[in-house]
Order: sequence, then C-alpha cells, then structure tokens
Amino acid sequence: MIQLPPKVSRGDQITASWANKVIEAIAALRPMAGAGTRISQNPGGFIISSNTGSSTIKRNPWDIIPFTDSTGTQKIKIWPGNINGFIPSNITDSFSVNDTELWFVKCKINSDGRAITGIQLMVDTAQPNQQQATANAMPSEFEIVVAGYDQGVAYNLYNRSFPMTPSTVFSYGYWTIG
Repeated sequence: MIQLPPKVSRGDQITASWANKVIEAIAALRPMAGAGTRISQNPGGFIISSNTGSSTIKRNPWDIIPFTDSTGTQKIKIWPGNINGFIPSNITDSFSVNDTELWFVKCKINSDGRAITGIQLMVDTAQPNQQQATANAMPSEFEIVVAGYDQGVAYNLYNRSFPMTPSTVFSYGYWTIG
C-alpha cells in the first residue's frame, strides 16, 4: 500500500516535505496489466499493449456479428461492405433475430436505372423473389441477399464488396422486392 501524506485543509501551509511525499507516492504507482494487456516499462514511462496476438478476428464485408443486448434480446450487426462504393445508410443498426427461423440479410438498392443511388440493410424472414431481367437496366428498387442467419449460424454469401452495372446486375443473383 502506498503511503500518502495527510490531506491539507484550506489555510494549511503546503511544505516542501509534504510536496515531496506526494511526488514519492505518485512515483510509486505502477499500472497493472489486466486480461489481454501487457505493460512494459522504459525510462520515459510505461507502454500498455494488447496481447491479442493471432486471436484477432478478421472480418469480411457483410459478416454477421451475433450478440445479446442488455435486455437479453438476440441481435445481429452487419460488418460494413459496399456496392459500387455505397455503404448502407443504416450500417450501424442492429437487428433482432431468433434461432428458430431463417433470417435473410438483404441490401435494398435504389437506382436511377443506370447507377445505384442508395442502399439500406434489411433483415427479415421473407423469402426473396427472383429478379426479372430488364435489358441493360437496373430496376428502380431491388434487393440482393448478402448473408443468412439460421439457428445461430451465420452465412456470408459474398465475403467482399463488389461492383455492379446494369449489364452485370443479374449475374450476382439479385432479388426483387416482392
């Protein structure tokens, strides 16, 4: 236990002896490493490092991250991915799920027929409908299924961000909105 000098009150004189005891007490303090951390001392002070090593999880675009919130509700978050440089407008949202149904993670895509104008994530149990082709044009609104979540297991269908043009829109297996 570090020996601290007595507290001073208003009007008390602060002496060199008292100040030296404060400095000695501060100098005796040492950071302590907790779980997953490492502490190294050098002449300039301390270096606090993470001990995660190779256990760091590498995430791919569209990965599902399951968790339970503070109320006990089972939820998922989606690791950011992009389509033509667009990141879904609600990428920071979390979505409630359960382990009894198959959940589809979809990107709802808006376009002007030639290029994407916006993307939003949707997570639901509705079976996707197959996209009907239009000659070299994107529909004004359509969905792509990027991942699935079934009985606690996450399935990432793409593991990457990807480009999309009117001529390639159907090669990715896109799905229309009902």
